Amino acid sequence: LLESLGYRVVAESDPAVALVKFKENKDAFDLVITDKTMPYMTGFDVTKELRQLRADIPVILCSGYQDKSDVEKLSAMNIGSFLTKPVSKKDLAEAIRSVLAKKTVS
Repeated sequence: LLESLGYRVVAESDPAVALVKFKENKDAFDLVITDKTMPYMTGFDVTKELRQLRADIPVILCSGYQDKSDVEKLSAMNIGSFLTKPVSKKDLAEAIRSVLAKKTVS
């Protein structure tokens, strides 16, 4: 889906491996999209680790559901967007544009 929108994608299903790839070349990434619920780590955990490596990296979090406590975490962690699954191509494209636009304004 991301490639069909014209983006270059580095995909990884294991959050620990994804963090290693990010750490190896952190300036090559413009944005990280992560799932909220994954084996071994949550998307919030991943975001915390990413921000220790590069504080300015925009993050989009995806999930099949959203808890009330998520809203506070999203704001506190400065997560740019929350997408509820299933994610449409249109919603994904809009979220990416919005998050990247916020970065260029900052």
